Amino acid sequence: MLEAMFTRIENAHEGFTETLMHWGGISKADALKVKSFYLKNKIAKLDTGIGRISVKHGVYLEKSVIKDAVTMAWKEAAK
Repeated sequence: MLEAMFTRIENAHEGFTETLMHWGGISKADALKVKSFYLKNKIAKLDTGIGRISVKHGVYLEKSVIKDAVTMAWKEAAK
């Protein structure tokens, strides 16, 4: 049972990273930073029951917003 949950969590992270890459037109490294930034700042939430990461509002998946989040995520990581 735990193994299935861990698989769902892993799939959720991979799927959300791919979504950010697709909709934002960004690299995998940038997508990983944005994913961490979104989760840390509670813009996105992981649902372990269904294995999905979702954002609070669809605007966070718009290309311009994702690009801005890349900049903010890298600045935060540099601190």
